[in-house]
Amino acid sequence: MEFGDLVTISPLIAAVLTAAAVLIVDLAWPGRDGPAIGTALVGLAITAFVTIQVGVNQTGKYFGNTQRSVISGTVWNDANVNAIIDSGEAGLSGWRVWIDADRDGVLDSGEKSVLTNSLGNWSFSDVVAGTYQIRVVQQAGWARTTPPVGYYTVTIASGEAATNRRFGQRRL
Repeated sequence: MEFGDLVTISPLIAAVLTAAAVLIVDLAWPGRDGPAIGTALVGLAITAFVTIQVGVNQTGKYFGNTQRSVISGTVWNDANVNAIIDSGEAGLSGWRVWIDADRDGVLDSGEKSVLTNSLGNWSFSDVVAGTYQIRVVQQAGWARTTPPVGYYTVTIASGEAATNRRFGQRRL
């Protein structure tokens, strides 16, 4: 099963599933001892439970669709401490960047984090719309040059990309 597939949940209901949709439908009709449950699962996202009965209208059930967003940037050796990536200033590999969900400045268990690649680049490619605080784990022997406050606050809408969040570091 892939995104966009037409999925028959029962002879009575069919649904077209879109990106990261989960649809669980509980069906009941006269003469049945209990509900029949048809489940179609594609990706990870929102789950909704709806009980449908013959002759009863269901209201107040809203199904939405959202796109994941991207937050990305670079950690680099800001050798001349000017907060700009200049020619000859290389990215730093293996640095941990994280989303500080509770905004306490401490990388806690369960907070999303990634390591920079060989060019110093990092990316969170699966975030939903919202406001995030992005930080880097400071390593011994290095000092931050940018951002001045030590983190970026990023507000992002569905499907957007927030790029060029740069963490400058200088060797002590």
